[in-house]
Amino acid sequence: MAERFSGGDERAMEAVFKLFYFRLYYYAKGIVQHSAEAEDIAMTALGKLWRRRKSYSTPALIEGFLRLTVRNACINYLEHQQVKARKQDAVLRAAMPSDNYLENRYIQAELAQLIYREMENLPDRCREVVKHYFIHERSHAEIARLMNIEEKTVRNQKARAIELLRTALLRKSLLTLSGLAALLPALFKHL
Repeated sequence: MAERFSGGDERAMEAVFKLFYFRLYYYAKGIVQHSAEAEDIAMTALGKLWRRRKSYSTPALIEGFLRLTVRNACINYLEHQQVKARKQDAVLRAAMPSDNYLENRYIQAELAQLIYREMENLPDRCREVVKHYFIHERSHAEIARLMNIEEKTVRNQKARAIELLRTALLRKSLLTLSGLAALLPALFKHL
């Protein structure tokens, strides 16, 4: 049979297929743990053998070639899976925010809540100006138009509100002198 196979006899190829396919399939499946991939590996090995049939004139050479081909294909598959898994892990790690980032966001949320509570204690006009400016991100001109007041009044009310908030938070030791005006837009923009 091996001589007929190496000579290109298709019936000999069928005999080789029947003799080795299931053995190769189970060998591959035991390594890669995936049925469809094991089928592909076994079929690919048999296809390679057929293309190189002139070099394999004995059953031992045929079996050795098939076994080595399946083994190498399984190793390549597993290595590819590992590379794929590492890339997926890298993507997940890159997308996952760091613990510091998450902690900072929580602290910012707590601080924003405290500032918002203190905003409720501001005089009405100051509170309305601050909410329009920092929470709704409206310009001085828009606020002036909405509240039917001068832009200068908007600026003055905003400055007064910031000073009142700074004083209230300093009293509670929640804010250093680094500046509430710089902190407010950043806090409310992300919430």
